[in-house]
Amino acid sequence: DMGIRILGPDLKESGISFEITDDTTVRFGLASIKGVGELAAENIINNRKKTNGYQSIEDFTKFLDTRLANKKVLE
Repeated sequence: DMGIRILGPDLKESGISFEITDDTTVRFGLASIKGVGELAAENIINNRKKTNGYQSIEDFTKFLDTRLANKKVLE
């Protein structure tokens, strides 16, 4: 009703928590996904910055710290 778009979490764009991307758009954060904690989300974001973004699922899994992000997080 208010014209606000809600975007789902995205490995290439989301932060840890909800973010306002422009005047009419809000994006879900990675930690808002069930089973993904703040530490796992932080690890995903830090690796994304180091690698200039994930190019494939293999690229994502190669840099994922399995101590912080388990199988449930990957799913």
